[in-house]
Amino acid sequence: MTDKLPARTLPDRNKPRRKHGFWRDAAGYLVMIVICTLIILPFLLMVLNSFKSREELFSYPPTFFPERWTLGNYKSMFIYPGIDRHQLKELQEQGHDMTDIVPTEEQQTQMLIDSSIARVYFNVVRIVVLTALGSVIFGGLAAYAFAKIEFPGREILFLILLSTMMIPWMTILLPRYLMFRRLGWVGTPMPLFIPELLFGLLNGGFAVFFYRQHFRSIPKDLVDSGLIDGASHWVIFWRLVMPMSKAIVITIIMFSILFKWNGIVEPLVYLTKPKQYTPALMLYQLIKVVGNENDPTSTGLQMTSGVITTVPVLITFFLAQRYFVAGMTQGALKE
Repeated sequence: MTDKLPARTLPDRNKPRRKHGFWRDAAGYLVMIVICTLIILPFLLMVLNSFKSREELFSYPPTFFPERWTLGNYKSMFIYPGIDRHQLKELQEQGHDMTDIVPTEEQQTQMLIDSSIARVYFNVVRIVVLTALGSVIFGGLAAYAFAKIEFPGREILFLILLSTMMIPWMTILLPRYLMFRRLGWVGTPMPLFIPELLFGLLNGGFAVFFYRQHFRSIPKDLVDSGLIDGASHWVIFWRLVMPMSKAIVITIIMFSILFKWNGIVEPLVYLTKPKQYTPALMLYQLIKVVGNENDPTSTGLQMTSGVITTVPVLITFFLAQRYFVAGMTQGALKE
């Protein structure tokens, strides 16, 4: 007669928890609060400093919250970007708070054409949209072929693609520059999005690799059943695979935004005219033009441009964070 196995008992949720468990959880929450505070504090200081006057920025003892809230830095960035930055500095040194400065008609026209914030945002949004479009479509098509279509040399080609991600980006900067200069693209935004738009090569093939890991988790039987029913790979890709990859698509779009919005080296190398600048390049040029890092006027404008550059990315992430987290966790299962 076989011995019966003892029945497993479920823990009683009504039973009071041990004291050491409470203190362990409390210590964990305390550590997370401290870490989150250290991460958020610099951004919070940047936002608060953008509302301070130039006198208060370097006052001693320093203040955390502005004693006198001012929109002078934002007005100089949004309303008066056509005015020369040195002129803004001189006017602020004379005590102006950028509220009684009326730009001329020529300056207003120059604002709309060359260096306005709206123009800078339009430049980077155009680059991001074209980059995301190419990465989503052509990166997805290449990944589908690597994951679901059998053809000679598939694994070798994929290994070659992966090897391009291991090459330091700075080592190919000069050859890419020479190639784009021969094509006549230097001085235009085309080098910033053409490789992704035509080939889906976001960050050296990252989009293809990311897609492929997810496509491999889709059962092959689904693809085979579609082929048996007479559907082509093109139809299966658009009507079956892509609807199942919504989180992956949004994640690729998020990475496109991060790579292109925060990029500084490529815009600095290829863009030569102020009306082509991106937010990151605008911030870099602003630091060079206005003054050194110890100048109150320069510091206020740097804080303001930092807020203007960062807030759109944060808003986009918060709106899409659910899909972003889901996309980062998908593809972990094997086929």
